[in-house]
Amino acid sequence: MTKIRTQLEALCLLKDGDLPLDRMALLIAAEHQPKTTLNIDTYLGQLDQLSNELLERYDAPSSTHLVRFVHEDLRFIGNSQHYHLVDNSYLNRVLDLRRGIPITLALVYLAIAERIGLSAEGVNFPGHFLIRFNAEPELLIDPFSGRQLSRSDCAVLLQQHQGTRAQLLDQHLAAASRRGLLMRLIENIKQNFWRDRDWPAAEQCLNQQRLLEPNQPILELQLGNLKELRSELDAARLIYAQLIQQSKDSDIGKMAAQRLLAMAAAKNQVH
Repeated sequence: MTKIRTQLEALCLLKDGDLPLDRMALLIAAEHQPKTTLNIDTYLGQLDQLSNELLERYDAPSSTHLVRFVHEDLRFIGNSQHYHLVDNSYLNRVLDLRRGIPITLALVYLAIAERIGLSAEGVNFPGHFLIRFNAEPELLIDPFSGRQLSRSDCAVLLQQHQGTRAQLLDQHLAAASRRGLLMRLIENIKQNFWRDRDWPAAEQCLNQQRLLEPNQPILELQLGNLKELRSELDAARLIYAQLIQQSKDSDIGKMAAQRLLAMAAAKNQVH
């Protein structure tokens, strides 16, 4: 077991409110970059330095000051030209290049906000992660563009992702848990590897998610799918059989049973 995995395992045992988002995002990224010399403390020190720079400019920086500082002065912005590049999901690369996707850019805002004492939280908005600052007045920000969003802006954004009939609900603007943010971050990385058919890397993502949220049947089903794709058929059958036992009356259990039947049919065809 690597030192990085040992640290991740220990941190995943913490309560949600105690999870250090920046450190865990860097550890998650480090596991996917084994050939890169990624010093976690160096990047955390960069976030400390940026926070100190903001505090030197303003005695009591507001959320508006922070957004202007990150977006306009530091030039952190969405990587619209290469949106699906996996580097956009690695916090170390986002800090290096000052380009990313909404969720990793949100991590930069949240990390600095925490250091300077501003109340902020992630918003698990469909298709586009947002940030909310909880001061008066409340401020909702799109970290990809640095733009302040009204509720009507959010309604338009939702329709862009879910179609013109989508209706904005309060639940779309609910705060993301720290664990939920990290799960979504890993999901983005996993989707990159899945598209590229890089099954070992996708499985590593699944294992990271299973550390964060153990005993989730949907993750076990995905793991069975990956074992199939990697031609580890005995392992896949074992996972599906366990899912059927644990969740036989659920949709997940039924899907596991369907996979077992499909595997049996494929084996009979071969022989």
